[in-house]
Amino acid sequence: TTYHSIEIPLRMQCVLASSEQFELYALAGGSAEKCVAGAPSNSFSAEPVRLAVQGGLGVRYRLSDRLAFFAEPTLSHHFSTDSANSSLRTERSNNFNLLCGLRVNY
Repeated sequence: TTYHSIEIPLRMQCVLASSEQFELYALAGGSAEKCVAGAPSNSFSAEPVRLAVQGGLGVRYRLSDRLAFFAEPTLSHHFSTDSANSSLRTERSNNFNLLCGLRVNY
């Protein structure tokens, strides 16, 4: 079964240490997700809103005035619900993610 959902994330970050080339920051946030299609019933009683929290650290290394490399290891936890339908998030509620990439500043 394929489920379609809408998720609203919220994330904040706080700089812990910084210099001209380097920045270390903490991340905290959460999300609310609602199934909108695919379940036998998408009502709030059958498919409640799924909540999650997230936290981690980030590091940014400035390569130039406009380009920086970043890495953000984060842990997230998806809370269980009363939904009769299971998903990967109910089977594996704790996740580790590592986002890496380049940031371009204008």
